Amino acid sequence: MKIRPLSSITETKNAFHKTDLNNEFSRVINVHTLGVEPQILKFSAMPNEKERLRDRLGILALNRFEIKCQVSHDFLHSRVHIDAMLCAELVQACVLTLAEVKETLSEPVSLKLVTKCAAEDTSGRFFDDGPEEIELNADGTIDMGEIFAQYLSLSMNPYPRAGQSTSN
Repeated sequence: MKIRPLSSITETKNAFHKTDLNNEFSRVINVHTLGVEPQILKFSAMPNEKERLRDRLGILALNRFEIKCQVSHDFLHSRVHIDAMLCAELVQACVLTLAEVKETLSEPVSLKLVTKCAAEDTSGRFFDDGPEEIELNADGTIDMGEIFAQYLSLSMNPYPRAGQSTSN
């Protein structure tokens, strides 16, 4: 299993692309370039991306936003499995006093990226307690940055209170 930072991915295999300028944090992955071996990918938000995410999320500061994920391609079932750890340090305003409330997040995220055909095949499935299924674009790409930005918003304390700094 190889550990590759974003810079080497971009320079060597083009597995990650930073393309969508409309997203605050865009990391597009092309599953066709992943290969057979499971890979570990790491990426983090640049200062300007953290500012844009801060504005999008309505928080006071986003000091750290990093993702480390293991990506495994299941060619037999046309799926990509992603097991990730989302880490963030942020500051929100207290819902009562508007004082600063610091929060540290360390959230595991499991995803299953599927083709449109696999996503439409729901025969025999009544309840799936496994990883969330996300449909790939027709060209085999998906914006992982946007997905993890959404997970960040879901992981934050919705009602931060002063005097209750949190760590998840």
